[in-house]
Amino acid sequence: MKSALLRTLFLVGALSAGLLSGCTKEPPVKPEILKKHGPAAKAFCEQIVECEREEMRQRLADDVQRRTYLEGRMTDAACIEAQLRRIEERPDSVEAMVTCTTALSEASDCKARLLLLREHESCRSALNL
Repeated sequence: MKSALLRTLFLVGALSAGLLSGCTKEPPVKPEILKKHGPAAKAFCEQIVECEREEMRQRLADDVQRRTYLEGRMTDAACIEAQLRRIEERPDSVEAMVTCTTALSEASDCKARLLLLREHESCRSALNL
């Protein structure tokens, strides 16, 4: 349960980093990183974002304002950008993301994907847990 909360907070933090950085806007992701790793980041995010949003909806069922705010920040585009920024900082994270994506694609449903995110070493590395 604690790791699920940490994972959700990481994703929300990563997804809303631009808002929390004050008035300065981060420079765009380098075009070569986007071109080379964009499809892998997209595949990864397509496997996790909706599952994370569903888990967050359940956890914050009684806190509509907070849930609505966070849900608006948890998008595929924000996830992809966060993953690409992570790749810029740590190029070795690509392998973990790709391995995790493969494992997630074999999961039967969101519950199984969320379990993999917590327990699979590559997924934990991809999410920096």
